Amino acid sequence: MTDSTQSMRVLMLHPHDVRYYPWTVRIVKLAEELAKRGHEVKVAYIEHKRAEEPDFPPLREIPEGTVEYVGLRSRDKQTHKNIRSVVDLARDVDIIHFQKCFASAFIPALWASWVHKKPLHYDWDDNETLILKEILGLPVGFASQARFFEKRVPDYVDTISVASDGLWEVCARLGFPEDRMVKV
Repeated sequence: MTDSTQSMRVLMLHPHDVRYYPWTVRIVKLAEELAKRGHEVKVAYIEHKRAEEPDFPPLREIPEGTVEYVGLRSRDKQTHKNIRSVVDLARDVDIIHFQKCFASAFIPALWASWVHKKPLHYDWDDNETLILKEILGLPVGFASQARFFEKRVPDYVDTISVASDGLWEVCARLGFPEDRMVKV
């Protein structure tokens, strides 16, 4: 780390269990890269609702190293309890980062940002609305909720990272300032 770079304390939040879902590799790798650069990183993730007796094997163990991982309660009727946990985890951080536009990540991150007056960063990695259109058997209203949040999240965050040129364009069309966006 150079003298001009300040070390930051970062809380990262993901709505899926990093042990079970392949798309969580992005937050794991981002956290590792931030830690390599000297930042203190904590990743909070929503535990698989059947983590005690999973219906499929884990893809990875919790990575060992300088990143701290904290499991939060599974989504089913637990978001209100996770808000309190995330607010507590965010007490001493410099920035709150969340990935995915789902309420189980966005709402706790938003509350923690508001309570502690911390900047809120959104990592927009997928077009969730398009993905959810292809998934059968989702709970009633889930896709509508995701579509609503996907369009509204930019109104509540300070900065956004995007995973593609297409998401950059969507973000810009929604009116998010390009000087507060980065492609990662």
